[in-house]
Amino acid sequence: MLLHNIGKLLGARPLERANKKTGKIENFVEATVMFEAKDEKGESRFSTENIQLDYDDYFDELKASISKYVCITYVTISTPSGAMFFPDQDMPVLVFDKNPLDYSKYDRSSKQIQEKK
Repeated sequence: MLLHNIGKLLGARPLERANKKTGKIENFVEATVMFEAKDEKGESRFSTENIQLDYDDYFDELKASISKYVCITYVTISTPSGAMFFPDQDMPVLVFDKNPLDYSKYDRSSKQIQEKK
């Protein structure tokens, strides 16, 4: 199963870490992506994720795309202990000037909202 993380790119910073097995220093870019929408009651909903991607493939593109919207595809791996999600290295990061999931375009007037008392 593929999942997509779509949101505004808030930052892209270079990081490095030592590989625990080899001791080799690895470079990657940490992209901070924030999803924002309004729910059926007009309340704001937010989700912010820090996503680690390959430095050589994405740093320049992401650094130039801060404040734009991105779509990062994840691959799912099921294990006996649960599901794990990783950015799919075979799928490109898509960049948009505007939010491709603009929920304000949808008419909710036909849906009746029941308020709890």
